[in-house]
Amino acid sequence: MLYSPRKQKPISVKKQSGLATILVIIIIGMLLTTAMLAVVANNRSTQQKQVATHAQVHSQAGLWTGVELFRSYLKTLTPTARADLTDQTITLELADSESVYNIYDIEHTAKNETTNKSAFIKAKIKFYEGDAKSTSAVEVYFEIVPENCDEICERGLGDMNFYGDLRLDTALDFLAGSESVVNVDGDIIAGGYSISNLHSLNATGNIDLSSGGDSSYHFTFVKTNGTFTADRGSTATLEALGDINLEGTFKVEEKASSNGSITADSSPDTTSVLEARDFIHIFSGGFASAKSNTKVTTERDIKIVNIESLNSVDISKNEGLTSVKAYGEVECSGPVWINSTKTIKVNLNPSNVTSPIGGVLEVDSGCKRSGTTDVDLTDNDLIITPVAQIPRFVMIKPHVNVWDLKQFANYSFSYDKSINVTDVDGNDVLVDGNPVPFMARDRMRVDIQNIEGIADGLYYVRGNGSNQKFCKSLTDSGVCNSDDDFIKPCYGEGDTSVSTCFTATDVEGERVNWKVQGKNITPGIYFFEGDLTDNTEFSITTKLATGNYKAKLKFKAAMAPNYAGFKALCNNDYTDLPKTNWP
Repeated sequence: MLYSPRKQKPISVKKQSGLATILVIIIIGMLLTTAMLAVVANNRSTQQKQVATHAQVHSQAGLWTGVELFRSYLKTLTPTARADLTDQTITLELADSESVYNIYDIEHTAKNETTNKSAFIKAKIKFYEGDAKSTSAVEVYFEIVPENCDEICERGLGDMNFYGDLRLDTALDFLAGSESVVNVDGDIIAGGYSISNLHSLNATGNIDLSSGGDSSYHFTFVKTNGTFTADRGSTATLEALGDINLEGTFKVEEKASSNGSITADSSPDTTSVLEARDFIHIFSGGFASAKSNTKVTTERDIKIVNIESLNSVDISKNEGLTSVKAYGEVECSGPVWINSTKTIKVNLNPSNVTSPIGGVLEVDSGCKRSGTTDVDLTDNDLIITPVAQIPRFVMIKPHVNVWDLKQFANYSFSYDKSINVTDVDGNDVLVDGNPVPFMARDRMRVDIQNIEGIADGLYYVRGNGSNQKFCKSLTDSGVCNSDDDFIKPCYGEGDTSVSTCFTATDVEGERVNWKVQGKNITPGIYFFEGDLTDNTEFSITTKLATGNYKAKLKFKAAMAPNYAGFKALCNNDYTDLPKTNWP
């Protein structure tokens, strides 16, 4: 049978447009789904970061509780028991909790009997916070200092330790109640700026806080191997191997002790005690007592309650005087009126006293009791305890070799003096018409390591202001190759007012002076071969210098990256720092 082919119907345009519409809808739906999943993933990542941050806060707070627990435990141990902790591991589990402390890698350094250095304990403390499921760890050092130190005691490091003279060219405001300690191996000179809330100030040289102006200095404890002079402020306790000069309104609230003399010409009326191995001369003020191994002299209208001297006493007009004890002559001018129930006591039999001071013992007729010209001489065998000698303050000077730390640096700056830099045509570079064959920028080198996303190796330093870069390679014209790795270390990209972050000045025959400036620099560990001048306002970085270090007046704060927070660390934004009332 013969068949004829069926005639095909034409393809419907409407059917084709319907299919295209379905495809478009599917594609749009896929795009929306992808976008939604991206948003969800980003939110989840942000939430995880926030959870991790908050969890870390819990473990860090608990960690420092563990540090205090271990310190308190060490105080209960004998020296032998502390030594036995070496290489031991201590585990402390908290009741009804998964939280646990681990104290390990304990090292004990015994007291050196030759140098009288204190004993030390080093340990690592790790804390797992069960509820937050986070862990923090810290390595701590404890110095074991004797409760009583009759002889010279060499102390360990304080919170700030200076090896050389210290001039105070900026105000220092320490956190109240922090018991901060500053040690200086040299002299301390005031520069007209105040110090507040410092617990202890120790110096091997002189301390001069008599700068005048509106500056004031407030401490809990001050000790110097030299002379102490101050005219504004206060301290609870003061010790000096040299002389003490109290001037202006400076106030000793509890006790001032000196191996030399004490001269008091300050106005505050206090209940403090003055003790000196040399003479005490009081021009003004008020004191609970004055005791000297040599002589006590008072002038003008002062207020002092008790006076003791291994030699003589010379009293001017005085209010509130209760008793005077002396091995030598007591001389009064004014006359000095003493309440009828009180007495002036002298030792009429110096042979009863160990190492007595010789001489005729008399009481001047100017010393009067109320209503009579007679003075009772009592206690012929009176014993006056001499003022004890103050032990010398000695700092432990640690061995510091910054070169040993270079291996840990993320950025290691060096200055290659062997490079003779010319322009692209081979001519010397001209500055103000003068040839300068050695240009600092081309001698500056920085070795970079352990920076995520940046290859390790030697980088060049190029550019000015906020456009400065660390670049891996250079073009033929000597600028950074934009196609290669580079880092922009400066704050405020594109801001022409921002100073160049890193510069170097080569002083012939001396160390290279590096200068760092700006709000802050990229976080990390920085190593500089030479001197370093730090002009940054905030520092959340570690800076190492083989030479001298100097910070400018606009420097406001230095803090650990974790303490500074995300904004400061990642965005150079300091608006939410833990403390915002910087000077």
